Amino acid sequence: MRTIKDIKRSMAEDFINNEVIKEAYGLQEGKSFEEQFSQASLESILFYTFATAVWLLENLFYEHRAEVEQRLADLLPHTLRWYELKAKAFRYGQKLLPNSDKYSDKGLTADEIKKAQRVRYAVASESKNVVYLKVAGQNDKGKPRLLTADEYAGFVHYINEIKDAGVLFDIINKPADKIKLDIDVYVPSSLIDSTTELRQVLTKEVERVLYELPFDGRYRSSDLLTAIEKVDKVEVAYIRQSQTQAEGASEWTSITAYHRPVAGYYALESLNINFQEYNQYEK
Repeated sequence: MRTIKDIKRSMAEDFINNEVIKEAYGLQEGKSFEEQFSQASLESILFYTFATAVWLLENLFYEHRAEVEQRLADLLPHTLRWYELKAKAFRYGQKLLPNSDKYSDKGLTADEIKKAQRVRYAVASESKNVVYLKVAGQNDKGKPRLLTADEYAGFVHYINEIKDAGVLFDIINKPADKIKLDIDVYVPSSLIDSTTELRQVLTKEVERVLYELPFDGRYRSSDLLTAIEKVDKVEVAYIRQSQTQAEGASEWTSITAYHRPVAGYYALESLNINFQEYNQYEK
């Protein structure tokens, strides 16, 4: 997408290359617009104003097109995106209209509809002719949670009602993947014996990085390190070890650089922060 500067440059080049303009202004061949007109000139101000208006109009058209394309994609039935939207549309304790994939809103308030929609997170993928639908509810803190047994049973029945005949589904509804972190944090020597407050700040920052990941988003060690090193008084950070364990797994799995949670979200099992003295003069 063009910037205001790009648009103004294009207008200015056309302006100084016009033969009538050249003669009227006495412009010199080979010199740019900026070399012959100051930024405070009327011509420069007008071109900037026009360029800003054109840029705004182009952005409006771009956003409108993106919105229309997204709506069309959402309406296209039986795509992965469609299944994600339908999963979130599930209403616990309500029945679908006859021969339909929709519910009746008759006699229901917006709050009642929202309360019945127990699936707040859903991601669909496909592999070897199987559609994998990863879902979760939402707890009172606004974080993903495991659907209850009754909610899950109702949701499975709902999916079987709306899916295409013959389509194989694997619905994943699991507790959060556990994650353990062991991190070295280097701080100035003056702080090495008074790290209680800093430890609390770092713990909150680690939790923020983990819990603000999009549902089914990848955890990246580099992102966590960047966040930690932005904390005041932290000079350098190093992840000694990071491990994760999905529900039902017998062993912990080491994370080398990145990891996608089986359940779609994480729960911090343990966090060990080792403070080390930072010596900026060390060779």
